[in-house]
Amino acid sequence: MKNSTIIKLIALNREVTASEEIFTIKELKDKYPKLWLNSRGDYQVFVNSCMDKWIKEQVELKWNVVTFEVG
Repeated sequence: MKNSTIIKLIALNREVTASEEIFTIKELKDKYPKLWLNSRGDYQVFVNSCMDKWIKEQVELKWNVVTFEVG
């Protein structure tokens, strides 16, 4: 993946989008540098870790599925 690759993190409440946010890989690396280091350069591990961290930051959000799209 390139630093300019776009990742859309999506939280769903049943079939309705409860929240979504778009990042580039570079933005995710800047926002979660420890996750990037812990992933040892494995993008799949990194994006999944970011998704987990991102949803935990959505304190008041009601959701039952979290996913991502690569664009």
